[in-house]
Amino acid sequence: MPLEFHAARPYRDDDAAKTVVDLLKEEDEQLGLSEALVYYGYPRYRDDEDNLVSTQLLIASPEHGVVVLGTLNEGARSTDRLIESVEATEAFFAMVNAKLLANRALRGTPLSLSFPIRSFVFAPYLEANLDPLGNLSSLRSVPDLRRIFEHRSHLGDEVFAQLVATFDGSRSIPRPKKRDLSSLPSTSHGHLVARLEAELARFDVKQREGSLAGIEGPQRIRGLAGSGKTIVLTRKAALFHLDHPESSIAYTFHTKSLYQQVRRLITRFYRAEHDRDPEWDQVNVLHAWGGREDPGIYTKACEAHGVRPMTFSEARQKDPSSPFGVACRELMSAVEIQPVFDCIFIDEGQDFPPEFIRLCGKLARDMKFVCAYDELQSIFQTKAPDAAAIFGVGAGGKPNGKFERDIVLYKCCKESPQSAAFRSRSA
Repeated sequence: MPLEFHAARPYRDDDAAKTVVDLLKEEDEQLGLSEALVYYGYPRYRDDEDNLVSTQLLIASPEHGVVVLGTLNEGARSTDRLIESVEATEAFFAMVNAKLLANRALRGTPLSLSFPIRSFVFAPYLEANLDPLGNLSSLRSVPDLRRIFEHRSHLGDEVFAQLVATFDGSRSIPRPKKRDLSSLPSTSHGHLVARLEAELARFDVKQREGSLAGIEGPQRIRGLAGSGKTIVLTRKAALFHLDHPESSIAYTFHTKSLYQQVRRLITRFYRAEHDRDPEWDQVNVLHAWGGREDPGIYTKACEAHGVRPMTFSEARQKDPSSPFGVACRELMSAVEIQPVFDCIFIDEGQDFPPEFIRLCGKLARDMKFVCAYDELQSIFQTKAPDAAAIFGVGAGGKPNGKFERDIVLYKCCKESPQSAAFRSRSA
């Protein structure tokens, strides 16, 4: 299995990080990293003073434990920038070590982990006579990087699974109540079901990619029912709020009963990175349409633009086949829509008319929105709407926009002949 790499933010300007990532990808087998996870700009946490704490690279390996790696691109003649990089890396190391110790499955003793965790600063452009102050070692070259992977210490499959779950947030996914299986043989159906439930509660590579990727423009997440789209979308919302606490976020859906579930999931994922609840004044969990008692995306948009919202009965008289579509369409025709939120997360996208998705794109600043769709929702809709349906068509028949990312989730806890066909078609 090849090394798995996820970048939570662009790293095109971090030459030192690119050197590390290229080496790890090219020599993953030789270095014993073929099953490792490598993150850039992740994980990140907020400390007690509400400061965002992060490092450039983190490597989680079943053969090496955890390596925290800061990077320095300057060839400074003084130690100022090096000290700054060292202090940032040390602060992150202390926080990630504490997070891992909180998982008792990872502890060797009450005060130490059962595997090594080390930290370094990779500073390939720094003058040779400069050394960091503190407990970190600086790495100056590719051979230096290779040397830190010479010693191996196998973690074991379950320990490594717990380590990954601690980093990728899947430990926060609600789980069924644990059964007492002590009296049953390991080959029993009860043990098999327990192992299957544990596997389904862990993110796979696409779920990690979907939840960690930064948001610069419109994104789409699609998969079958049971593929974890709501889990991925709520975690993505929690991480966006962690990174941008002052930004206004909206999370919307079609089924009103999702309200409490969405709030609970965002809270769990946010608490995993910051020991407090989300700021609900900034995170708006809203039904798509809304009404007199409960505001929704549509009614808030109408209020912000001084337009009286259309009632369901009025909309149904105008277009019985798509009342919500005509309500959104007439709003966009009546006024020039201005951004109301910094980012919008749209769940159950398959249940909405394209006009609503288009409205959300206009309401989100810089078109930062993420829409999750069920594929094969019915025999009448076998795939998610394409870019032309969402963004409209301009001159020459080309869509007026495109998705920055289009992520397909393959793992599904509701296996069926349709899901097999979907995986085959999407691969």
